[in-house]
Amino acid sequence: MAGIYIHIPFCLKKCYYCDFISFPDIEKENEYTQSLIKEIHLQKDILKTKEWSTVFFGGGTPSLLSLNNLGKIIDELALYIDFNKIKEFTIEANPKTLTSEKLQFYKVKNINRLSLGVQTFNLRELKAIGRIHTPQDAIDTVQLAKGQGFDRISIDLIYGLPFQTLETLMESLEITYSLGINHISFYGLQVEEDTPLERMILSKELTIPDEEIQENLYLAGVEFLIKRGFKHYEVSNFALGNNIALHNYNYWLYKDYLGFGVSSYSKLGNKRYANTDNLDEYCFKLNQNNLPIKEVEILTNKEMEFEQKMLSLRTHRGLKLDEGKNIEVVKDLIYNELAYIEKDRLKLTAKGYLVSNEIINKLC
Repeated sequence: MAGIYIHIPFCLKKCYYCDFISFPDIEKENEYTQSLIKEIHLQKDILKTKEWSTVFFGGGTPSLLSLNNLGKIIDELALYIDFNKIKEFTIEANPKTLTSEKLQFYKVKNINRLSLGVQTFNLRELKAIGRIHTPQDAIDTVQLAKGQGFDRISIDLIYGLPFQTLETLMESLEITYSLGINHISFYGLQVEEDTPLERMILSKELTIPDEEIQENLYLAGVEFLIKRGFKHYEVSNFALGNNIALHNYNYWLYKDYLGFGVSSYSKLGNKRYANTDNLDEYCFKLNQNNLPIKEVEILTNKEMEFEQKMLSLRTHRGLKLDEGKNIEVVKDLIYNELAYIEKDRLKLTAKGYLVSNEIINKLC
């Protein structure tokens, strides 16, 4: 099974911590939509010959797209893939941008999952990172979506935010749980270079919790969610029942994916390639009937084996133990409560996930 990713790079306002490829140039939406449609058309042979299981509109803020443009993109895709076989169709949304009209349209177009960038239910923390919505906006959006029949809603939460304490994090988790959310992505704040957040931290305008506090926040969040029945199935992802994020899980299973849009990535077999991250160049190339690919990488068997092991160790599947290999490393991980063995697989604990990169380097 394989996944399709479509990148919508527009935002009303870029958050202070964000280094994703996104732009406030919403006036370019129509031009970009036509370029996306052209790219989909140019890739029609690949789209027709593979079996696709998921579609994911990410960003940016895909929920900013006009319904007319969103419909055009989906209709073009529907010319080449069978939407009856799509198990999961997700759109990312900012709570401030969803309306009853949009949600009804999403239903008509077979979108069956929403991913909401809430980040926190604390107003002071939201303002500190430049989010445009309020806690009440997020609560109202969830209730509105549920009222429209969306039963698969994921919420993103961030730990390690400016002004965040264990108490405010627990409040955000309690509100999330009380809303009946069945999937949570729980990320640590990343302070990226040359972002407004980094500049505010360097100038002492803002401070963030130190590394030890951030680790404690993560572990407390994991404990909270597991106690309430969530399955911790990937470093930062938690699901109730069978509500795992199928699209992202395809990535972690090392399945193929095809990306459309500026800065998107694709992997087909041993070939991985990336589109340009320049919006004007993306549109220009497609206007000339050329794919906007900026780089292509052919993966060796050794590279693919490493990536498969690395991704597997980041999930609840864990890593199949190779008899006689890394015995001392494995013993040390278990002794330090960073990992455990279940059947013939080594799996990381929550503490282990915190240092997963170091563990991966030792084992893979």
